[in-house]
Amino acid sequence: MRRLTIIVVSLALTSTTAEAKPHFLWHKKGLSQERKVAYFDRSVKRDQWAISFLTGRPSKEARSDLRWYRAALKWHQELYARYKAKLVPKIDYWVAKQIRVAEIIGRSARKDPWPNCPDPYDGSGSWSDTVDCENGGNWYDSSGYYRCGLQFDPMWETRYGPLCP
Repeated sequence: MRRLTIIVVSLALTSTTAEAKPHFLWHKKGLSQERKVAYFDRSVKRDQWAISFLTGRPSKEARSDLRWYRAALKWHQELYARYKAKLVPKIDYWVAKQIRVAEIIGRSARKDPWPNCPDPYDGSGSWSDTVDCENGGNWYDSSGYYRCGLQFDPMWETRYGPLCP
């Protein structure tokens, strides 16, 4: 580790284009997906900045650094896209529970359980579209007989427990 740091520092000191030099953003093994996405997002932005800085500079070192940054940008963009695709969005507990129960209802129903609204089972929308139609976009409880964002019959809460706070 110490030897690598010395090499990197000596490269930085000998570069004639001090603002644009190869960079290393240090990180530990075992980073979470969120941290990997943030790391490669910073790398892509740094590479893009360096390319814009070096473009049009006539020196031999600048042209060499420019080639390095273009290659690094391509690599960082690929890794950023790969890690971002694996990033699972965090869903609220109650929203996830309603979707899980709605999937059960949809699979077991003989006809569309939400006939007046777009939903994944009639192929015209997402669960968010259904909630927008049924309950004005509110995933939580509403006044009236039917409950929660997807307007469940109270019988479903008897079977699956509370579906919203």
